[in-house]
Amino acid sequence: MTNLNAAIGLAQLEGVEDKLSRKRQIADLYEACFRNSPYEFHRSTGDVIHSYWMCSVLVPKNVIRDVARDFLTAEGIETRPFFYPAHTMPVYRHLNAGPFPIAEDLGARGINLPSYPGLSDEDVRFIASKVLTFTGH
Repeated sequence: MTNLNAAIGLAQLEGVEDKLSRKRQIADLYEACFRNSPYEFHRSTGDVIHSYWMCSVLVPKNVIRDVARDFLTAEGIETRPFFYPAHTMPVYRHLNAGPFPIAEDLGARGINLPSYPGLSDEDVRFIASKVLTFTGH
């Protein structure tokens, strides 16, 4: 690591607890918004303290994931799909691994929502409300 990279890394660590706390608050708000809806919000399990690097939801059916993302883009909301399972990527296909139906299902239904610490509670509610208004038709 260069001195410059080390300096940047140390600067990023300043205030890290505040940033992680805000990320957890955002995740808690998303979770509350999606409770009792057809969208499944991810949560930490066991004794894990989740950083919520990304806040993710699963759409009910894989065939609507990309349509939902297009809808959100039209509403001014940037999203990302889940990472594709490694065994489906071209570099690994020759291994003929799989099938891994759970990983494939999650990869096909997952959407990562905005979750940077600068989002206000109002922003999170707005994003969640747009997700919830999407019908898939």
